[in-house]
Amino acid sequence: MGAYIIGPSSDKINLSPFCPITGLTSGQTYYFKVSGSVNGVVSPKSNEASATLTLLPPTNPMATPSAGQVALSWTASSGATSYNVYVGTSAGGESSSPRLTGVTGTNVNVTGLYNSSTYYFKLAAVRGSTVSARSTEVSATTPATPAPTNLTAAASGTGQITLNWTASPGALYYQVYQGTTAGGEAAGAVQGGIKTTSTTITGLTSGQTYYFKVSGSVNGVVSPKSSEASATAN
Repeated sequence: MGAYIIGPSSDKINLSPFCPITGLTSGQTYYFKVSGSVNGVVSPKSNEASATLTLLPPTNPMATPSAGQVALSWTASSGATSYNVYVGTSAGGESSSPRLTGVTGTNVNVTGLYNSSTYYFKLAAVRGSTVSARSTEVSATTPATPAPTNLTAAASGTGQITLNWTASPGALYYQVYQGTTAGGEAAGAVQGGIKTTSTTITGLTSGQTYYFKVSGSVNGVVSPKSSEASATAN
């Protein structure tokens, strides 16, 4: 009688010298015993042996960028119960720790990204404590930071004008440009490093009309300027 050798692969387990057992789940551990028979008489079972099928990484990753985020999708890995997402800012530079864990399904949005930036992604399948090798790499470049919108200006006290605007997706800071004629805002910002979507400009001349535009920025990259708003200081 030949030896019984149990050896795993990604989709089957070989029980030599007989045929492989197929249709099994990747990442799952299986246990086996073997008995012999002759003329309908079955022998006692052998000692137990086990093998774990290799858990393969997901395939066909795709990345679709939008402002401040990238949508990832992929083809499922057989046997996976969840997925890890690894992110980097250079080719092959994904972090050792996953950015996202416990992702179920075959798509996810990676948010909180900078605009005008290229990101690199790899995925791994997870089953219990088993984590697969990482998938092939995919990359995407987020679009430029758009201009802030809905800028308004209103006198808010003697020599003061308060500005409000709608956030620019992905922007971390804002700059305000000021002038005393329509379209005549100075090239340099009168205020910068603003982290909110509202600010008050002080020290203005009563009775003077002021014109304003706002831009957003991230990592030193400045968006186009907003549409113009104006107000007359009290």
